[in-house]
Amino acid sequence: MAGGKGFEPLNAGTKTRCLTTWRPRTTLGEDVADFIQTFCRHIKGEQRGQLITLEPWQLKLLVDLFEIGEDGAWRYREALVGTPRKNGKSTLGAGVALYALVGAGEPGAEVYSCAGDKEQAKIVFGDARSMVELDPELSQ
Repeated sequence: MAGGKGFEPLNAGTKTRCLTTWRPRTTLGEDVADFIQTFCRHIKGEQRGQLITLEPWQLKLLVDLFEIGEDGAWRYREALVGTPRKNGKSTLGAGVALYALVGAGEPGAEVYSCAGDKEQAKIVFGDARSMVELDPELSQ
């Protein structure tokens, strides 16, 4: 094995596997992805109004981000997602926010979106609001 004790390097088209620390895990990431792809719609451009199809990196992020720890609590309570411009960060953030507000079934849920300035922070809120307006079920 290359790369150190218990590590199998990434091969084309496969996932990285850490053989010494792998364990089954519980995640709600698939549920979040299903919610986004069922209720959240594109809000701009030629795809406006069409349901969102998540990219593979977005699906992986959701599976990892919504992992449940051994104690039954969220493993992560906050996340910093950095990708280049125009890669769907705001759209994904809006979908995650809507899931947390209405899809997770948690009474009194609160969602915060942080950014470098107030105008940037408004983008995710505006995207989420537009998604609600475009979806017949969310807008009820």
